[in-house]
Amino acid sequence: MKPKAIALCRVSTQGQANDGNLVPQEQNVRKSADILEADLVRVWSLAVSSRKGKNLKRKDLHEMRDFCKRYKSVKYLIIDEADRFMRSIDEYYWWKVEFKVLGVQIRFTSDPLADPEDDRYVFDELINAYRAEQSNNERIHKTPDKQKNKILAGYFPSNPHTGYMKSDIPSLHVPDEPNWSIMQRAFRAMAAGEMNISEGLKWATEQGLRTKNYGPKAVGGRKIDMNRWNVTLGLNWTRSLF
Repeated sequence: MKPKAIALCRVSTQGQANDGNLVPQEQNVRKSADILEADLVRVWSLAVSSRKGKNLKRKDLHEMRDFCKRYKSVKYLIIDEADRFMRSIDEYYWWKVEFKVLGVQIRFTSDPLADPEDDRYVFDELINAYRAEQSNNERIHKTPDKQKNKILAGYFPSNPHTGYMKSDIPSLHVPDEPNWSIMQRAFRAMAAGEMNISEGLKWATEQGLRTKNYGPKAVGGRKIDMNRWNVTLGLNWTRSLF
């Protein structure tokens, strides 16, 4: 009787899944099952985060372990690459032992026939697990820096502030007319001492300044209250004067 195998195909986001990034993994695990001469009885193909600290509670991994407990004939868990399993060394080996206790070996599509007890394989596996974690660490540290640089360059990762709207370039916001010009004239008048803050808000409201529908919870067309005017004044004062 042929041994049974299950497989895991994983991407981090639904967007990656929608772009078809799971398809090559699915093809690779099926080819590997044929090489192993095993019946591939179930494939988990999904979008889920694998960063450090998330893996011990991952639903897919618990489902796979429970499946192997129920069906003792499962001998292989086939995965495309180490980082498709997870990006955490500690959790990687924790789960490896969980499956090993059930008599299930983890096999990778790069070399499904490699002996997991071979010294060379053990070393390569550790290196691949290390690379997966380091890749995740680099991504975590780079993301805040990228966001900071975007903000300094005039890009905003959030919804547009009052007086601005989205442009065709992602995260780049441009003046939203007539709100932007109304705010500009009001801010200039306040800077020149021609109006105080309350008078500036009253004048801008009379000129038609209103909120816009920028987010899923936003309600457009409303008057700006004093609290929002003060916040907007702090956010947009410098940019709207010129």
